Amino acid sequence: MDENWETGISMFRNCGGVAENIVQKVGKNGRGIFPVDSKLKSKIFVPRNLLINLEHIFLDKGKLSIKDGSYYSKEVIDFFSFYQENFSWGKGGKESTEAFEKDLAIIPEEIKRFLKKKRIIDINKRYRNLSKNSILKTFLFNRGLKFMNEPVLAPYLELVNYSPKSSELLITQEGIFHPEIDISDQEITHHYNYMSSLARWSQCGFSPVEPMVFSLPFEFDIVGSDLKCVCQGKSLDKEQINFPILNNRIIIEGIPIANINLKNFPYNYLSYLSNIINVKFDLNDQLKQIIDYNIKTRMEVIEKISKLNIFSAQSLIEALSIELKVISDCV
Repeated sequence: MDENWETGISMFRNCGGVAENIVQKVGKNGRGIFPVDSKLKSKIFVPRNLLINLEHIFLDKGKLSIKDGSYYSKEVIDFFSFYQENFSWGKGGKESTEAFEKDLAIIPEEIKRFLKKKRIIDINKRYRNLSKNSILKTFLFNRGLKFMNEPVLAPYLELVNYSPKSSELLITQEGIFHPEIDISDQEITHHYNYMSSLARWSQCGFSPVEPMVFSLPFEFDIVGSDLKCVCQGKSLDKEQINFPILNNRIIIEGIPIANINLKNFPYNYLSYLSNIINVKFDLNDQLKQIIDYNIKTRMEVIEKISKLNIFSAQSLIEALSIELKVISDCV
């Protein structure tokens, strides 16, 4: 095993972390975490003293460091610097984040305008202030977790790749645990959060098969009333959903249009909306209009960018194709 890996694990354990039977190597999903011995259990636990608040992290001569005056011990600060340089930011994290951002930037201006018009992504707005700090911000945003309402970076857990079929992390007062890992020789994965394939592409640059598809941003009139719904096109990851009404406009963060596991979920969601705003409308007809709009728009985008030999464009096509397949399977 790599000497630096052994050193990092030792420093992590000395700070109270648990990392048993794990190693970083390249698999089908790129760099990830695997068992060292397929016959033994693997465990990962990051205690709260090793959960680094994202606001305390900064770039120091190209390397990630913890700001002076923060409450972390010297032992934790030394570990974090060594870990980031050898396994995370300094071992491909910066390059992979930067590569996707720069790849988006080379999409032709005509296509950028088209994608903005279709409300897929506003690339020029995203890159207006592209810099080392913005790359760092994206890197931290993609890898950050919520712990006691604070955004944090969890060493080693942030190296574990995402899978929608895996279990979610276990968050307690003591820290963050990886859920029980089956004994196997397969890559260790976990579930980050609920997000559509398209949103995952926009945020992270890859397109897993997600079970839920959400509507793109758009507006529609509610038949039989003077109300207009404004869908912001977000993925919903909340138990409590609010529908504020402003000047006869109902603001909706996101509308699910397909769920491979719960095919009635989109209908039930609109029914819930109807009850909350106390307006009755034809749910089936409204849902059909929303779905038809989303299918048509995704197909238009795929056709428009199909000839672009650019990774970001081809991965966008993959994300949209995944969502069309999920929608088709649910209709």
